[in-house]
Amino acid sequence: MLTRFFELCASEAPENQVAKSALYPDIQKVFVLSGDFRQILPVVVRGTPAQMIDACHKSSTLWPKFQQLHLREKMRVMSAQNESTATELAEFLEFLLQVGEERHEINPALGPNCIKIPKNMLIENPVEEVSKDREDEDIRSGAIPRGLTQIVDEMYADINNPEIANDEYFANRTILTTTNAVVQRINEAVTQRLEGVSQEYLSTDSVEEDKEVHFFEQKVLHTVNINGILPHKLTLKKALPS
Repeated sequence: MLTRFFELCASEAPENQVAKSALYPDIQKVFVLSGDFRQILPVVVRGTPAQMIDACHKSSTLWPKFQQLHLREKMRVMSAQNESTATELAEFLEFLLQVGEERHEINPALGPNCIKIPKNMLIENPVEEVSKDREDEDIRSGAIPRGLTQIVDEMYADINNPEIANDEYFANRTILTTTNAVVQRINEAVTQRLEGVSQEYLSTDSVEEDKEVHFFEQKVLHTVNINGILPHKLTLKKALPS
């Protein structure tokens, strides 16, 4: 989303043709801005929601000079493969619109900023009592949380059916999450559910020069989990999607 910085450029650089078109409509220079103001706002470092909105070019003094064009057709619905999928997409898009316009029902028990998610969008995760011997899978070190296995089972129910679980099958099922650490746990859960013999590969965790050993502790190297670098232990199985 473009910020109000363009207003400053237009005000201080009138010799620029694009800037002139914003300040002086008679020049007839087309200047196109696009985006969804309710979903994508400018990023203001440590800024409040009000500051983010104020940084948007809709708050600019030049905004009244723009001609606003709105999309009217739901392209995702039109590209649906069948009527059932089109209906499902239309209902989901209506749900998103209700959330964006604050028309969807809120959850008063959690506060005015929390909405109620429709049950058909939820995966049941019944709360179970922890066993007395404390061998619950949510507690054991390195275990996959029960709730995560429920999500994996629901998303990839046919993971062990080679006639169904092809590249397209996995491409149409995506689990969105927040951090690389959670991504790794999800990958581990999917790998566990996939039948077959697993093969583990370990990264190089030593240095050539002995004098540099104390700068790189193995325990620290094993916990590095950043974007673009594989984890220290990589577990693979045949037919596991990349």
